[in-house]
Amino acid sequence: MRKIKLVIEYEGTAYNGWQIQKQGTTIQGIIEKNILKITGERIRLTGASRTDSGVHALGQVAAFTTDSNLLPDTIKRALNALLPVDIRVLDVCEMDMTFHPRKNALKKIYFYLITNRTDSLAFLYRYIWSVKHLLDLNAMTRALRFVVGRHDFSSFMGTGSGIKNPVREVFSVNIERREK
Repeated sequence: MRKIKLVIEYEGTAYNGWQIQKQGTTIQGIIEKNILKITGERIRLTGASRTDSGVHALGQVAAFTTDSNLLPDTIKRALNALLPVDIRVLDVCEMDMTFHPRKNALKKIYFYLITNRTDSLAFLYRYIWSVKHLLDLNAMTRALRFVVGRHDFSSFMGTGSGIKNPVREVFSVNIERREK
């Protein structure tokens, strides 16, 4: 038995998030079906985190166990040949059997793009939040200082959430203004 780690990126517009659901196409479901085609094994792919419907990822870590003797590079090439173009496997490596994507994760990085343009962006509209009024970046930066640190985020959880510990640590927050 071997533990295989994948580093994945995906453009999530067409998907119902990461985790397999009763209805809808998910990233986890598509990758698991293609691993079955490659190895002949029904595996359970464990991700470091879940993403909601329509959310994208640039370095999602996931892992599965297998009896397959395929080399990591062979698994990577085979998966990328079978996966849709909006899901890519960036790296594949063998890990110690104790590796767990969630339990061994040290940090997660999130970033958001906001535009103040009055006209829409044809190529980036899926990735940018369009805010028509001018933003006060100094006030936003001052407010975000209160987010850094260890906090209970219970008030941000949905009703019936299965999260056992709502305490998270935010290591840093950064706002940058880019002109055009």
